[in-house]
Amino acid sequence: MTIDENGVVYNVNKQDMEKYYSNPEQFWAGIKELAPFSFTNSGAKSLVIPNTVKRIQSRAFHSAKHLEKIVLPEGLKEIEKDTFRWCWSLKEVYIPKSVLKIGDNAFAACESLVNVDIPEGVEEIGDYVFFHCHLLEKSVIPASVKKVGGNIFTGCGRIKEVYFLGNPDVKADTTAGLRDGVKVYLRCQEEQEAGL
Repeated sequence: MTIDENGVVYNVNKQDMEKYYSNPEQFWAGIKELAPFSFTNSGAKSLVIPNTVKRIQSRAFHSAKHLEKIVLPEGLKEIEKDTFRWCWSLKEVYIPKSVLKIGDNAFAACESLVNVDIPEGVEEIGDYVFFHCHLLEKSVIPASVKKVGGNIFTGCGRIKEVYFLGNPDVKADTTAGLRDGVKVYLRCQEEQEAGL
């Protein structure tokens, strides 16, 4: 593992992860940012990233095939594009309320992901965010979301329901790729049905 003078970490390996599991505070000391591909070959299965980490760059966990669970730090503003792409084993993600944007392909090909709680406060969701998340069953887009990208659920073969709690600006192909029979709920329709 290498940490530069700005607190950016690179090249975390399996031996570094042994240090993490034995003493997480010491492992994270001085780390403020995660570089692209920094955890790709780490062998990490579960991580709690402390609030001292302010940025997770694009592709920081790209292809981290053993990663099953991650808690992202409070204060994080963006999940950048491709951050967790190809994390096949990823099942659980905690997204803090400080996140404003989820970038393109952020969780693409996370084949074990069943549910992701997108917190109120997120304002933008990029293109192909859940592309080929085969086990994803349901998605709730909070009312705070103002903009939603295209093809966000393409290849999500088990998804049954998608809820848009607000009235975001959506692309024509936002729900493209959903199989027939998937129910998409829009807040305005629910309000009308309820007589509100």
